[in-house]
Amino acid sequence: MHRCAMMTAVASGSAALVMSAGAFAPAGWQDVEVSVMHGIPGENVDVHADGDTVLEDLEPGTVSEPISMPAGTSDLRVTGAGAGPDAEAVVEADEVEFHAGSNSTVATHLDEEAQPALTPFVNETYELGDDEARLTVRHVAAAPALDVRTDGEPAVQGLTDPDEEVLETAPGTVSADAVVADTEETVLEPTDLDLVGGDNTLVYVWGEAEDGGLALAVQNLNLTE
Repeated sequence: MHRCAMMTAVASGSAALVMSAGAFAPAGWQDVEVSVMHGIPGENVDVHADGDTVLEDLEPGTVSEPISMPAGTSDLRVTGAGAGPDAEAVVEADEVEFHAGSNSTVATHLDEEAQPALTPFVNETYELGDDEARLTVRHVAAAPALDVRTDGEPAVQGLTDPDEEVLETAPGTVSADAVVADTEETVLEPTDLDLVGGDNTLVYVWGEAEDGGLALAVQNLNLTE
Protein backbone atom coordinates (compact mmCIF):
# COMPACT_ATOMS: atom_id res chain seq x y z
CA MET A 1 0.00 0.00 0.00
CA HIS A 2 1.36 3.38 -0.91
CA ARG A 3 0.28 6.96 -1.32
CA CYS A 4 0.34 8.67 -4.71
CA ALA A 5 1.53 12.23 -5.22
CA MET A 6 0.16 13.15 -8.68
CA MET A 7 -2.57 12.56 -11.32
CA THR A 8 -4.29 10.10 -14.02
CA ALA A 9 -6.70 9.41 -17.03
CA VAL A 10 -9.58 7.67 -19.08
CA ALA A 11 -13.12 6.35 -18.33
CA SER A 12 -16.73 7.31 -18.80
CA GLY A 13 -18.69 10.14 -17.30
CA SER A 14 -21.24 12.85 -18.11
CA ALA A 15 -18.84 15.79 -17.99
CA ALA A 16 -18.63 17.93 -21.10
CA LEU A 17 -15.10 18.76 -22.22
CA VAL A 18 -15.13 22.46 -23.02
CA MET A 19 -11.47 23.06 -23.86
CA SER A 20 -8.15 21.30 -23.94
CA ALA A 21 -5.77 22.66 -21.36
CA GLY A 22 -3.03 21.76 -23.80
CA ALA A 23 -4.19 24.71 -25.87
CA PHE A 24 -2.36 27.06 -23.51
CA ALA A 25 0.76 24.91 -23.11
CA PRO A 26 3.99 26.64 -24.14
CA ALA A 27 5.51 25.26 -27.32
CA GLY A 28 7.82 22.34 -26.69
CA TRP A 29 6.19 21.21 -23.45
CA GLN A 30 5.20 17.58 -23.23
CA ASP A 31 1.54 17.14 -22.35
CA VAL A 32 0.02 14.75 -19.83
CA GLU A 33 -3.37 13.03 -19.92
CA VAL A 34 -5.57 13.93 -16.95
CA SER A 35 -9.00 12.70 -15.87
CA VAL A 36 -11.08 13.87 -12.92
CA MET A 37 -12.96 11.51 -10.60
CA HIS A 38 -15.75 13.40 -8.81
CA GLY A 39 -16.35 11.76 -5.43
CA ILE A 40 -18.03 14.50 -3.39
CA PRO A 41 -21.73 13.68 -2.99
CA GLY A 42 -24.46 16.19 -3.52
CA GLU A 43 -23.80 18.34 -6.58
CA ASN A 44 -22.44 18.42 -10.10
CA VAL A 45 -19.23 20.41 -10.53
CA ASP A 46 -17.06 22.27 -13.04
CA VAL A 47 -13.28 21.98 -13.00
CA HIS A 48 -10.95 24.91 -13.70
CA ALA A 49 -7.19 24.89 -14.33
CA ASP A 50 -5.26 28.16 -14.01
CA GLY A 51 -8.48 30.13 -14.39
CA ASP A 52 -9.75 28.25 -17.47
CA THR A 53 -12.75 25.94 -17.35
CA VAL A 54 -11.68 22.49 -18.56
CA LEU A 55 -14.63 20.30 -17.52
CA GLU A 56 -18.30 21.08 -17.01
CA ASP A 57 -21.17 19.40 -15.18
CA LEU A 58 -19.34 16.38 -13.78
CA GLU A 59 -21.70 14.18 -11.79
CA PRO A 60 -20.81 12.58 -8.44
CA GLY A 61 -19.48 9.05 -8.89
CA THR A 62 -18.19 9.53 -12.44
CA VAL A 63 -14.77 9.83 -14.03
CA SER A 64 -14.27 12.30 -16.89
CA GLU A 65 -12.79 11.55 -20.27
CA PRO A 66 -9.10 12.50 -20.35
CA ILE A 67 -8.02 16.02 -21.18
CA SER A 68 -4.59 17.21 -22.26
CA MET A 69 -2.69 19.29 -19.69
CA PRO A 70 0.78 20.83 -19.94
CA ALA A 71 3.57 19.30 -17.90
CA GLY A 72 4.51 21.39 -14.88
CA THR A 73 2.20 22.75 -12.20
CA SER A 74 -1.40 23.98 -12.36
CA ASP A 75 -3.75 25.65 -9.90
CA LEU A 76 -6.98 23.63 -9.79
CA ARG A 77 -10.39 24.82 -8.58
CA VAL A 78 -13.63 22.84 -8.42
CA THR A 79 -16.88 24.83 -8.24
CA GLY A 80 -20.57 24.10 -8.46
CA ALA A 81 -21.72 23.45 -12.03
CA GLY A 82 -22.34 26.71 -13.88
CA ALA A 83 -21.00 28.90 -11.07
CA GLY A 84 -17.89 30.04 -12.97
CA PRO A 85 -14.18 29.83 -12.17
CA ASP A 86 -14.27 32.70 -9.67
CA ALA A 87 -17.10 31.26 -7.56
CA GLU A 88 -16.51 29.83 -4.10
CA ALA A 89 -14.62 26.59 -4.52
CA VAL A 90 -15.97 23.23 -3.45
CA VAL A 91 -12.30 22.25 -3.20
CA GLU A 92 -9.07 23.64 -4.65
CA ALA A 93 -5.31 23.08 -4.73
CA ASP A 94 -2.43 25.23 -5.95
CA GLU A 95 0.63 24.04 -7.88
CA VAL A 96 -0.58 20.51 -8.57
CA GLU A 97 2.32 18.83 -10.34
CA PHE A 98 2.03 16.97 -13.64
CA HIS A 99 5.04 14.94 -14.77
CA ALA A 100 5.77 14.95 -18.50
CA GLY A 101 4.29 11.96 -20.30
CA SER A 102 2.30 10.73 -17.30
CA ASN A 103 -1.30 9.58 -17.16
CA SER A 104 -3.09 10.97 -14.12
CA THR A 105 -6.45 11.11 -12.36
CA VAL A 106 -7.41 13.83 -9.91
CA ALA A 107 -9.96 12.75 -7.30
CA THR A 108 -12.25 15.30 -5.68
CA HIS A 109 -13.52 13.50 -2.60
CA LEU A 110 -14.21 13.50 1.13
CA ASP A 111 -11.44 12.81 3.60
CA GLU A 112 -11.87 10.59 6.64
CA GLU A 113 -13.43 13.51 8.53
CA ALA A 114 -15.91 14.14 5.67
CA GLN A 115 -14.14 17.35 4.57
CA PRO A 116 -13.65 18.06 0.82
CA ALA A 117 -10.22 17.10 -0.49
CA LEU A 118 -8.40 16.98 -3.81
CA THR A 119 -5.92 14.16 -4.40
CA PRO A 120 -3.95 13.63 -7.64
CA PHE A 121 -2.92 10.07 -8.54
CA VAL A 122 -0.47 8.82 -11.16
CA ASN A 123 -1.77 5.76 -12.99
CA GLU A 124 0.32 2.65 -13.67
CA THR A 125 0.59 2.42 -17.47
CA TYR A 126 3.34 -0.10 -18.19
CA GLU A 127 2.06 -2.66 -20.68
CA LEU A 128 0.36 -5.94 -19.84
CA GLY A 129 -0.27 -9.00 -21.95
CA ASP A 130 -3.80 -10.11 -22.81
CA ASP A 131 -3.50 -12.85 -20.18
CA GLU A 132 -2.79 -10.32 -17.39
CA ALA A 133 -4.98 -7.72 -15.69
CA ARG A 134 -4.21 -4.93 -13.24
CA LEU A 135 -6.53 -3.83 -10.43
CA THR A 136 -5.92 -0.47 -8.73
CA VAL A 137 -7.97 0.15 -5.59
CA ARG A 138 -8.25 3.73 -4.24
CA HIS A 139 -9.86 4.77 -0.97
CA VAL A 140 -11.31 8.29 -1.39
CA ALA A 141 -14.23 8.10 1.05
CA ALA A 142 -15.26 9.44 4.44
CA ALA A 143 -14.72 6.03 5.98
CA PRO A 144 -12.28 4.25 8.30
CA ALA A 145 -9.59 1.87 7.08
CA LEU A 146 -11.11 -0.74 4.77
CA ASP A 147 -10.48 -4.29 3.66
CA VAL A 148 -11.51 -4.64 0.02
CA ARG A 149 -12.42 -8.19 -0.97
CA THR A 150 -12.82 -9.98 -4.29
CA ASP A 151 -15.06 -13.04 -4.34
CA GLY A 152 -15.11 -12.93 -0.55
CA GLU A 153 -11.32 -13.07 -0.13
CA PRO A 154 -9.23 -10.09 1.08
CA ALA A 155 -7.47 -8.39 -1.83
CA VAL A 156 -6.45 -5.16 -0.08
CA GLN A 157 -6.28 -4.82 3.70
CA GLY A 158 -6.21 -1.76 5.94
CA LEU A 159 -6.53 0.76 3.10
CA THR A 160 -6.97 4.34 4.32
CA ASP A 161 -8.08 7.59 2.65
CA PRO A 162 -6.41 8.71 0.32
CA ASP A 163 -4.23 5.66 -0.35
CA GLU A 164 -4.16 3.11 -3.14
CA GLU A 165 -2.92 -0.40 -3.80
CA VAL A 166 -2.07 -1.86 -7.22
CA LEU A 167 -2.55 -5.59 -7.83
CA GLU A 168 -1.64 -7.89 -10.71
CA THR A 169 -4.23 -10.60 -11.35
CA ALA A 170 -5.84 -12.81 -13.98
CA PRO A 171 -8.59 -11.50 -16.29
CA GLY A 172 -12.17 -12.33 -15.39
CA THR A 173 -15.21 -11.10 -13.52
CA VAL A 174 -14.94 -10.76 -9.75
CA SER A 175 -17.37 -9.63 -7.06
CA ALA A 176 -15.89 -6.76 -5.03
CA ASP A 177 -17.07 -5.54 -1.64
CA ALA A 178 -15.56 -3.75 1.36
CA VAL A 179 -15.66 -4.20 5.11
CA VAL A 180 -14.25 -2.11 7.95
CA ALA A 181 -10.68 -3.32 8.38
CA ASP A 182 -10.28 -6.40 10.56
CA THR A 183 -14.05 -6.84 10.93
CA GLU A 184 -16.97 -8.38 9.04
CA GLU A 185 -18.90 -5.09 8.99
CA THR A 186 -19.89 -4.60 5.36
CA VAL A 187 -19.82 -0.97 4.22
CA LEU A 188 -19.88 -1.58 0.46
CA GLU A 189 -22.20 -4.17 -1.03
CA PRO A 190 -20.85 -6.61 -3.66
CA THR A 191 -20.33 -5.16 -7.15
CA ASP A 192 -19.22 -7.12 -10.21
CA LEU A 193 -15.94 -5.94 -11.76
CA ASP A 194 -14.89 -7.04 -15.24
CA LEU A 195 -11.09 -7.28 -15.19
CA VAL A 196 -10.08 -7.22 -18.85
CA GLY A 197 -6.79 -8.67 -20.03
CA GLY A 198 -4.32 -5.89 -20.82
CA ASP A 199 -6.27 -3.26 -18.85
CA ASN A 200 -5.70 -1.40 -15.63
CA THR A 201 -9.08 -1.31 -13.88
CA LEU A 202 -9.09 1.51 -11.34
CA VAL A 203 -11.80 1.43 -8.68
CA TYR A 204 -12.56 4.29 -6.31
CA VAL A 205 -14.38 3.68 -3.04
CA TRP A 206 -16.12 7.03 -2.53
CA GLY A 207 -18.90 8.70 -0.51
CA GLU A 208 -19.65 8.50 3.22
CA ALA A 209 -19.74 5.29 5.25
CA GLU A 210 -22.59 6.53 7.43
CA ASP A 211 -26.04 5.35 6.33
CA GLY A 212 -24.60 3.01 3.71
CA GLY A 213 -23.32 5.85 1.55
CA LEU A 214 -20.27 4.17 -0.02
CA ALA A 215 -20.13 3.33 -3.72
CA LEU A 216 -17.63 2.33 -6.41
CA ALA A 217 -16.56 4.41 -9.40
CA VAL A 218 -14.68 2.52 -12.12
CA GLN A 219 -12.11 3.74 -14.66
CA ASN A 220 -10.45 1.54 -17.29
CA LEU A 221 -7.08 2.08 -18.97
CA ASN A 222 -6.16 -0.14 -21.91
CA LEU A 223 -2.44 -0.93 -21.76
CA THR A 224 -2.00 -3.04 -24.90
CA GLU A 225 -2.32 -0.31 -27.55
